[in-house]
Amino acid sequence: MNTLANEVINQIKSRLEFKNDLGFLFAHSFLQKHTQTSFSALQGKIESDSVVIYKRLIESAYLFSQSESDEDKNLAQSIAYHLNIITSDNYLKQLSENLLRALGNFPGASYLQEKNGFIPETFYAYLKRSFIENENKVKIANKEIILTNFQKKVWESLHSNVPQAISAPTSAGKSFLVVEMLANRIISRELNSAIYIAPTRALVNEITQKFINKTLPYQNEVRVTSIPTINDEYYKQIFVLTQERLQVLLDNFKNKIDIVVIDEAQSISDEIRGMILQDCLDKISIQNPDAKYVFLAPGAEGFNDLADIIGIDTIHVEKTNLSPVVQNKIIIKVDPAKENNLQLSLLDNSNILSIGELTSTRGFANENTRLAAVALELGKDEGSLVYGTGAANAEDVAKQIASGLPLLENDSDLKELSKFIKKHVHKDYSLANLVLRGVGYHYGKMPSLLRETLEKNFTNNKLKFLVCTTTLFQGVNLPAKNVFIDTPTRGNRGEALDPASLWNFAGRAGRLGYAFSGNVYLIDYDDWETKPLDSKIDFKITSS
Repeated sequence: MNTLANEVINQIKSRLEFKNDLGFLFAHSFLQKHTQTSFSALQGKIESDSVVIYKRLIESAYLFSQSESDEDKNLAQSIAYHLNIITSDNYLKQLSENLLRALGNFPGASYLQEKNGFIPETFYAYLKRSFIENENKVKIANKEIILTNFQKKVWESLHSNVPQAISAPTSAGKSFLVVEMLANRIISRELNSAIYIAPTRALVNEITQKFINKTLPYQNEVRVTSIPTINDEYYKQIFVLTQERLQVLLDNFKNKIDIVVIDEAQSISDEIRGMILQDCLDKISIQNPDAKYVFLAPGAEGFNDLADIIGIDTIHVEKTNLSPVVQNKIIIKVDPAKENNLQLSLLDNSNILSIGELTSTRGFANENTRLAAVALELGKDEGSLVYGTGAANAEDVAKQIASGLPLLENDSDLKELSKFIKKHVHKDYSLANLVLRGVGYHYGKMPSLLRETLEKNFTNNKLKFLVCTTTLFQGVNLPAKNVFIDTPTRGNRGEALDPASLWNFAGRAGRLGYAFSGNVYLIDYDDWETKPLDSKIDFKITSS
């Protein structure tokens, strides 16, 4: 896009009228689920001026969609989504659907199309839509799928033999593409042995199951395993391992490894585990200099340095900060004079747009219980992750949330989960009672089987709230509708969190195939010593 167009975009975004229109849109959208929200001076505009405002916004959004900036494209996408869910005007609905297609977000457009039902379109619009969709259509496992623009580029590059690095938000579907590609190439005999490195047991189990499902018709030919052992009966093998287990495998595995996928590649910067991973990659490179590497990260830079470290001459990097889902960062503030009210504002790249006030029967004045009170008020009907600074804090917040929820006496799954906790941990373990109210807590020193069981029940929407420490910041594929954070620190001493990790955790709000939009609630954000969520911060990959 030329300089003049960028200047126009920046001028639009800086205008007070545009900010007011945008704030009105988000306030109206928020009202759909929270009818007790007050719009103050904006209230009267809902009926009289809304169509005029929305037309101005959609025109601006189409201009933003032409920008080379992912920040502008994310804003265009956000406008399209919120406008679509609140307007009754079919013309505006169709414009917003088509805007998502213009951005290459076909899953998002399909979601809105299914939600809205059939909206008549002109023959020209039909032809244009069909042409754009066909451009992004690929056949995966004998099924045609329409990918996002970024996914299409990744899919094409994955089939080359050049080492790849894929950097994209948590919700972009990176691992989905890699699993499909790798399974297809193993089945078609293009590859014989593949290694998928995942940093946690939970991610290992999840990816292993995906490979088993994909290769099930070929189970007599293809071995999928998360155990570092060799089985000479199989010529084609897929190993899904942590770096520690890979180290064990490489001591005995003498066959050539064709391809290595490194998920959560930013972990190579970790001191001890990063050294193990780097050592494993060095061994593979010596064993097979032609092995292909695929690095996956949720927003990272430094891949060229990483290639140098392990002796790769060149690496192809596909990177985007454009998420296929809409993530709303909402600042929550409490006025001491109005303890039953929450003041809500939208955080948009350091710009703060007022949404309005929410009035509740609940009190929010107590700082020690505010996080739990806000989570109960805004997240009780959908899957919500709540950040706790440590194990004790996570347990306390979970108890506070549970105290405001009814006992789910008729839920047999939660009863079984409670029995499991009492049997395998301790009969008086507080978690056993909390889960009966749909609440759990999650931290590193728990038995791994218990953590995985809690994650499964949260994914299945049995647990509505999961209060977690940094254990869920990376290495676990756990989407949520809402994420609640009240501090950028960890532990009793208030140690600062890594901003990139905090962004990764916030990125769990919304996920393709789970929820097209997600909310990140930032409680008392104005009082945080640092403002890490003002603008996107990437992981920096360095040698361990």
